[in-house]
Amino acid sequence: MLQIKTKMDINDLLRYYVLWTDVESAFVKNRENLDFFRNYLNYMRIIRNFKSGSSSNILKEVTNFTFENDGNHVQQFSDILNKKELLNNKINKALVASSKILWLFNQEIIIMDNFNVSALKEFNYKISEGNYDEYCTAWKTEYNKQSPVIKRICSQLKNQQLDIELIQKEWFQKRIFDMFLWNATYQNNRYKTNDH
Repeated sequence: MLQIKTKMDINDLLRYYVLWTDVESAFVKNRENLDFFRNYLNYMRIIRNFKSGSSSNILKEVTNFTFENDGNHVQQFSDILNKKELLNNKINKALVASSKILWLFNQEIIIMDNFNVSALKEFNYKISEGNYDEYCTAWKTEYNKQSPVIKRICSQLKNQQLDIELIQKEWFQKRIFDMFLWNATYQNNRYKTNDH
C-alpha cells in the first residue's frame, strides 16, 4: 500500500511557485473580472456547487463581503450563498467552495479541500464531516509543525532567480503547505484508483 507523503521538500515549494506564477496570480490580480472569476471557479473545481449562470451573482456577493467582523467567514459566506439561492439544488452549504472563493479575495483564509481533509486524517487528526472549525484547528496545528521546514526550504532559495520577497510571505508559505497536503493525498488516491 502506498503511504502518504509526510515530509516536505524543495519540490513542494517549486511546484506551488510555478502554479502561482503561471496561474493563480492572474486570478488574484483579475479577481473582479467576471471571466477570470468564472475561470477560477472552474480551475478550483467548485463551479458544480452553484446554479448555472450564477457566477456574476457570486462575484457580487464576495466583493461586498466584509472580512472585518469576527467569526467564521467561510461559514458566513456559505450561509449567504444558500440564502441568496446560488447553490445548486443538491446542497445547502458549500464550505469548500466558500473557502476557495474567499481566499481569492483574502489570502489569510484557509482553503478547505477534501484531499486536504483526507491528508490531515492520515496524520491522525479528527475532523467531522463538513466541520470547517475542526479542519482549521487540524490544519493550523500541522502547519505549525511543518512551518520550520517550509521556512528553511524557502531560505535556501536566496540565490535562485525566484521572487524571494514572495516566497517569504506567510500566506505564500501557507499555500505551499496547502499544496503539499493536496498533492500527498491526490497522488495516493490516484494510485488506488489506477491500480485497484
